Amino acid sequence: MSILSLFNDFSYLFPGTPLPTALGWNPAFQRHGDTFYLFGGRASRTIHVNTVYRYNPGSGTWTLLNERMRTGRSEAITMQVRREDFPSC
Repeated sequence: MSILSLFNDFSYLFPGTPLPTALGWNPAFQRHGDTFYLFGGRASRTIHVNTVYRYNPGSGTWTLLNERMRTGRSEAITMQVRREDFPSC
Protein backbone atom coordinates (compact mmCIF):
# COMPACT_ATOMS: atom_id res chain seq x y z
CA MET A 1 0.00 0.00 0.00
CA SER A 2 1.35 3.44 -0.87
CA ILE A 3 1.86 6.28 1.59
CA LEU A 4 -0.86 8.21 -0.24
CA SER A 5 -3.34 5.35 0.24
CA LEU A 6 -2.55 5.15 3.94
CA PHE A 7 -3.06 8.89 4.35
CA ASN A 8 -6.30 8.93 2.40
CA ASP A 9 -8.08 6.08 4.16
CA PHE A 10 -6.84 6.74 7.72
CA SER A 11 -6.46 2.98 8.29
CA TYR A 12 -3.02 3.54 9.80
CA LEU A 13 -4.63 5.60 12.59
CA PHE A 14 -7.49 3.21 13.33
CA PRO A 15 -6.27 -0.30 12.53
CA GLY A 16 -9.03 -2.89 12.47
CA THR A 17 -11.78 -0.26 12.73
CA PRO A 18 -12.98 0.70 9.26
CA LEU A 19 -14.96 3.86 8.70
CA PRO A 20 -18.71 3.20 8.56
CA THR A 21 -18.81 4.74 5.08
CA ALA A 22 -16.26 5.53 2.42
CA LEU A 23 -15.24 9.15 2.82
CA GLY A 24 -13.12 9.09 -0.27
CA TRP A 25 -10.31 11.57 0.04
CA ASN A 26 -8.94 14.03 2.54
CA PRO A 27 -11.30 14.51 5.47
CA ALA A 28 -9.99 16.86 8.14
CA PHE A 29 -8.84 15.14 11.33
CA GLN A 30 -8.81 16.48 14.90
CA ARG A 31 -8.07 14.91 18.27
CA HIS A 32 -10.16 16.12 21.21
CA GLY A 33 -9.51 14.56 24.61
CA ASP A 34 -9.71 10.79 24.25
CA THR A 35 -11.64 10.90 20.96
CA PHE A 36 -10.93 11.81 17.35
CA TYR A 37 -13.09 13.60 14.81
CA LEU A 38 -13.21 13.41 11.03
CA PHE A 39 -14.78 16.34 9.17
CA GLY A 40 -15.96 16.18 5.57
CA GLY A 41 -14.00 14.53 2.79
CA ARG A 42 -15.00 13.56 -0.72
CA ALA A 43 -17.41 10.84 -1.76
CA SER A 44 -16.09 11.16 -5.32
CA ARG A 45 -13.86 13.50 -7.29
CA THR A 46 -16.63 16.11 -7.44
CA ILE A 47 -18.84 15.48 -4.37
CA HIS A 48 -17.63 16.96 -1.07
CA VAL A 49 -19.41 15.78 2.09
CA ASN A 50 -20.34 17.78 5.20
CA THR A 51 -20.47 14.94 7.73
CA VAL A 52 -18.74 14.76 11.10
CA TYR A 53 -17.71 11.43 12.65
CA ARG A 54 -16.38 10.80 16.16
CA TYR A 55 -14.10 7.85 16.86
CA ASN A 56 -13.88 6.34 20.34
CA PRO A 57 -10.64 4.33 20.60
CA GLY A 58 -11.77 2.73 23.87
CA SER A 59 -14.72 1.00 22.22
CA GLY A 60 -13.33 1.05 18.67
CA THR A 61 -16.53 2.64 17.34
CA TRP A 62 -17.39 5.45 14.93
CA THR A 63 -20.43 7.67 15.51
CA LEU A 64 -22.00 9.82 12.82
CA LEU A 65 -22.88 13.06 14.62
CA ASN A 66 -26.02 15.11 13.97
CA GLU A 67 -23.88 18.22 13.56
CA ARG A 68 -22.88 19.03 9.98
CA MET A 69 -20.60 21.54 8.35
CA ARG A 70 -22.51 24.22 6.44
CA THR A 71 -20.74 23.23 3.21
CA GLY A 72 -19.18 19.95 2.19
CA ARG A 73 -15.38 20.21 2.22
CA SER A 74 -12.24 18.19 1.77
CA GLU A 75 -8.63 19.07 2.46
CA ALA A 76 -9.74 21.39 5.27
CA ILE A 77 -7.63 22.35 8.27
CA THR A 78 -8.81 21.90 11.87
CA MET A 79 -7.53 23.34 15.11
CA GLN A 80 -8.71 23.48 18.69
CA VAL A 81 -9.52 26.88 20.17
CA ARG A 82 -10.82 28.00 23.52
CA ARG A 83 -14.57 28.71 23.54
CA GLU A 84 -14.05 31.93 25.48
CA ASP A 85 -12.02 33.28 22.54
CA PHE A 86 -15.16 33.07 20.38
CA PRO A 87 -18.11 33.96 22.67
CA SER A 88 -20.55 34.52 19.79
CA CYS A 89 -20.23 30.95 18.49
